[in-house]
Parts: sequence; structure tokens; C-alpha cells
Amino acid sequence: MKVDVYFDCAAVFDVNEFQVVKGEAFTLISDTPGTWFSDNDPILAITQVAGDMNATITASEVGKSTLLSMPAGSFSNQKVLIITVVDSIIQPAVTLGVTAENPEPK
Repeated sequence: MKVDVYFDCAAVFDVNEFQVVKGEAFTLISDTPGTWFSDNDPILAITQVAGDMNATITASEVGKSTLLSMPAGSFSNQKVLIITVVDSIIQPAVTLGVTAENPEPK
């Protein structure tokens, strides 16, 4: 099963885990019919039309949530997504900001 995530400013394809900033809304689009389930988790607010493969989700609270895609009439899961809601996304450092001059023999 393949799941794509669409934000207002980005599209990410075939994801298993991602981070999103609190308050952001995004859409999950699946290539397989099913229901998105998170056990009434307060971290994510999920809106899905019955029978639709897509879900619109809002990151409501900071924390980590496990989201399952379950086929209709079954309790098995097709896909597990781990979504971490954060206050801000911190980019990894490109350099450590250290400088050095020519070595001097002693």
C-alpha cells in the first residue's frame, strides 16, 4: 500500500513516518480503500468521507501518533504511519561553524 501526503506547499510520496508543525493541515491519499484510525488520539484531528481513500488531517497537539489504514470490514491494518507533531521543524546543521588557521609546529 502506498500513501502520499499533500501539504499546501509540498507533496511527499510513499511515506511511513514524518513530522509536521502543530496547526498544519494535510491530506493523506492512499491507493487502497480503507479507513484511517488513530483511536481518538488528541494529537491528530482526522476527517474522512465514508468510502473515500483520502483523509484530511490537522495536527492539533504536540506529540507522536500512530495512524492505521484499515480495510473495510477488517481489523487488520494495511499501512502504519507514525506522525510526530512538533512546535517547529529544525533543519540539520550544514557546518559546525568551526574555523581553524594554519597549524604552527611547536
